[in-house]
Amino acid sequence: MGLVILLFAIGAGLNFKYVGGEDWSILEAIYFAVVTMTTVGYGDYAPVTTEKQKLMAVIFIWMSITLLAVLFGFISAEAEYLVEETEDDGPHHPLKKMRSRFGSRLRKLFQSGLHPGPALLLVLLHLLAAVLLVSCESWSLIDSLYFTSVTLTTVGYGDMTPKTSEGQLATTLLVLTGVPSTAALVASASGRFTEKLTERFQALED
Repeated sequence: MGLVILLFAIGAGLNFKYVGGEDWSILEAIYFAVVTMTTVGYGDYAPVTTEKQKLMAVIFIWMSITLLAVLFGFISAEAEYLVEETEDDGPHHPLKKMRSRFGSRLRKLFQSGLHPGPALLLVLLHLLAAVLLVSCESWSLIDSLYFTSVTLTTVGYGDMTPKTSEGQLATTLLVLTGVPSTAALVASASGRFTEKLTERFQALED
């Protein structure tokens, strides 16, 4: 799985350099991709030249979030499987006790299932905020979608910021509602993937 993410980052970096036309070295392009997909977003590199590059960044950001959700789910499933393999049947075994007190709470939190409703609401919030910022900041729709994507995923390059009072108010509301919604959706997706993988592991044993 780690190899898949590494190849994804390298491919994305090369895509920004050669398809997007960014004037970066190969190392700089890969560095930008890794910093972006992990939502670190230092801001020293950002796709600010053309709308084509910004649209590529929007697609890459959301693909990265999806991939990371799958990765977290995979790691969680592996960890849970290893705990089940190493613990004994005794109720007082340390791993058993840890799992019963802590693990069950995590499963209740993250394995509540993934439903289309929250994802749809997040998309609508994303689009609504983008349209509002087009009006408030006189940005193009691509610029607004780029800004809202960077905001919702907490990448936060800092290359675009709202200047008007209306734009700042819209962004404040977007951050307060959209960022927790994005985090909750990623957690739900990761938990659902964890549950499915765990079921698959258990089925292989039976």
